[in-house]
Amino acid sequence: YADELSRPGRRLAAMTGRPTRRPTESSQRTKKSVLISARSIVLGWATLLALTYLLERPVLTWTAPLLGAHWFQTALLGLDCLSFAATGWVIGHFNRSGPILGVLVFAATLTFWDLGQFNVPWLLRLTAHALGDSHYLDSLFATAASHAFLVGSLIAGGLLSRPSQPLPRITADGGVWSGPDA
Repeated sequence: YADELSRPGRRLAAMTGRPTRRPTESSQRTKKSVLISARSIVLGWATLLALTYLLERPVLTWTAPLLGAHWFQTALLGLDCLSFAATGWVIGHFNRSGPILGVLVFAATLTFWDLGQFNVPWLLRLTAHALGDSHYLDSLFATAASHAFLVGSLIAGGLLSRPSQPLPRITADGGVWSGPDA
């Protein structure tokens, strides 16, 4: 009996009269969600920064003279959308059990930074100005649309990372079959 009471959890159980509990399924799910979130943040930032500085900037520097000043912002938004989609795909690929959770957690970390085309603090300030002066509405709609494209690209990348399901086939007898080929 003394040996059993030497462990802190058992000592507490003996004092309270209740047995000690093992980790519940809820606490295990919480730990798993925290790990998914942490991995998503690290993978997302590493991927986005690598794509932005190692791929997007050199491509934009090389193509800017060819595109001209009129197309520069459009090309920048297109490359940013591709970078965000690739980042969402990487996050989803390494978080198969919860790709959308990982993408949304990473998207939440993006809201605090000025990332050029994606700048949520600026969007909030612009919204406040637009509420007071209607001259800001055009700029607000354009900025909100670019943010929607970028977030949509991130989520689309996360959704595309999931494994594809086999397409159902119609058999000769009219039934639907979706199993492996025999």
